Amino acid sequence: MNSKRLLVALSVSLAASLLPLGQLLAQPAPNPAAAPQGKAETRAATVNGKTIMLSEVNRALRLRFNVPETVVNSDPRFLELRQTVLQNLIDAELLLVEARRRNLAVDEARIQQHLTNIRGRFPDEKSFEAALREQDLTPASLHDDLRDALLRDDLLQAEIEPTLASNDEEVSAFYQQHRNRYARSEAVHARHILIRVPDGADAAQREAARKKAETVLAEVRQGKRDFAEIARQFSEGPTGPRGGDLGYFTRGQMVAPFEAAAWALKAGGVSDLVETRFGFHIIKVEDHRPAQEAPLSEVKDQVREDVLQEKRRQRYDAFLGNLRQRTAITLHLD
Repeated sequence: MNSKRLLVALSVSLAASLLPLGQLLAQPAPNPAAAPQGKAETRAATVNGKTIMLSEVNRALRLRFNVPETVVNSDPRFLELRQTVLQNLIDAELLLVEARRRNLAVDEARIQQHLTNIRGRFPDEKSFEAALREQDLTPASLHDDLRDALLRDDLLQAEIEPTLASNDEEVSAFYQQHRNRYARSEAVHARHILIRVPDGADAAQREAARKKAETVLAEVRQGKRDFAEIARQFSEGPTGPRGGDLGYFTRGQMVAPFEAAAWALKAGGVSDLVETRFGFHIIKVEDHRPAQEAPLSEVKDQVREDVLQEKRRQRYDAFLGNLRQRTAITLHLD
């Protein structure tokens, strides 16, 4: 992760995977000094007497999408997102209040460990401090944002994770309802031999590489040695040591000339020389797998995790719904 963006991520609830736009749940409050002088702040919502300002909503949008304040204030797409972001900020406040009501606390050593890990992602202290300023943070507010994010996470862990489980009947039913989600795309399994052309190569160097590739191709076509064995001997690409094996790949994963040649071959077929920006390739297709549904036996672990994630979302929605019913919330934005 880019170090500058890390400071956005650090204030994300550690349970963000449960939440739509979860990254916005724990955004820090705006720096009052950054607000325009003499300009009255606009309220966005009030939660149990605590006000969430429009500047907080805009800042969450700005940090989430890495765009300037002017874009957030003028682009219709961001104006439409404000209500969604505001609801997430309300949820963040509800979770924090509930965590404190339950007297949850985060050990200072745990906070410091996270802070140390964050600092370690920057090349030096100067870069770290510059990133703080860029996102209207101070060391103190960073500490408090991280503490609050950990509090929310601890609350959600205690409320949602205990007794979370799935059985085989639920897994099977979920798979049947979402079969398309587990369909496998059409794919090709190929090996290749790469003879590199150096960056900035002149015509003579390119021709030398071509002649070497043609010699290797001739040996492949003789069929006296296995393609993988020849690849291990001659290929100058990273897959050489494993016999040029690229595994299965779908359309769009390889550079265009390579893809066109590979997809045109039948299983067992070997290409002519294929030139790309990397050099000259000799491609052998091992298998051409059509698009098909993956059987439950192959994707059962993934389906089980999807079932658990769905249950997490349901428990989260129910929990937040209960907190909202118990809380006085007033919206001030249209």
